[in-house]
Amino acid sequence: LGWAGGACRAAPVMEPIGSFTLAPASAHGWREASVAELEGWMAAAAQAVGGLRDYRATLESSERIEEELFPRRVMTVWVLHEPLHVAIVTHAPESERGQKVWYDGEERELVAETPGFLGALVGRVSLDPEGDLAMQNRRHPITDVGLARMVEQMRAALEPVLALSTPPRIRSGEARLAERDVRLVEVLVPAIEAHETALVLRFAFQRESGLVTYYGQAELTSEGPAVLEEYLYRDITPNLGLDEDDFAPGETPGESGESAD
Repeated sequence: LGWAGGACRAAPVMEPIGSFTLAPASAHGWREASVAELEGWMAAAAQAVGGLRDYRATLESSERIEEELFPRRVMTVWVLHEPLHVAIVTHAPESERGQKVWYDGEERELVAETPGFLGALVGRVSLDPEGDLAMQNRRHPITDVGLARMVEQMRAALEPVLALSTPPRIRSGEARLAERDVRLVEVLVPAIEAHETALVLRFAFQRESGLVTYYGQAELTSEGPAVLEEYLYRDITPNLGLDEDDFAPGETPGESGESAD
């Protein structure tokens, strides 16, 4: 994990480039959807995330950097929206298990802690959130973690496409994801100037909460979809009453000293 300063950098998994894995296309009742419907779902997701002051969740991610598909990460994340504070404990892959990071958005300070003998020697380290060490083996900085940023990234990815004179192909279907009923939406992004290949974007909107809890992006190649990135939030516990003091380095937010491992 780059956030730990590269001390325990994970080796890439040399697997064939493949399709989505965190939210496979297991939806039923697929139908064509309109731009207006998609914009409505996006607006509802923005409203839903606006009701979250803070939360704890499990985040799973799968990322490809160039031609290297890295091991799936599983993390517990705590997020305070305003001002942005983030804490993360990594559980998988095994090479990153036990790594911890804390981010203070006011100070723009990232503090990382690596477990084991090396961690005992180095201790906690401060990193530039967007520096080379913090970004090793990652597509996004820690400032992109969280449900609010997922909505912003979804909008940023879709707005240029929805503004095209020819609407993109959109389809939606019902699915069960992370033990929740969701609306799974796919958008086909044509090969416009910003992209070398066509893309397929996949989102999951929780039926009950309206939150967008999954985002995936894949290139459409002659051999099929080649996943670029996937992010899934599950087991979301909202509004724990966290404050900035809960995100001090060494603290486990809202756990009263209990380990998140």
